[in-house]
Amino acid sequence: VLDQLELIRLRNTSPAFDGEMEILPSESHRLHLCWRNGDTSLTLKADLRSHGFTVTEQRVGEEETRMVFES
Repeated sequence: VLDQLELIRLRNTSPAFDGEMEILPSESHRLHLCWRNGDTSLTLKADLRSHGFTVTEQRVGEEETRMVFES
């Protein structure tokens, strides 16, 4: 539940979600989405087979992994 709350907080506060969403090329069992707005981007990389994912936020000169789930 805490991780879900963190994702909701991120969705409500990251300026990346005020921009454009792009579906990036990936293997058929993977999902690679990127939201961009100005100098901020947020990337979701998910493996639909293993159900694992990472969420990474990038701002000018820095990158932060916000969440990782590995099954």
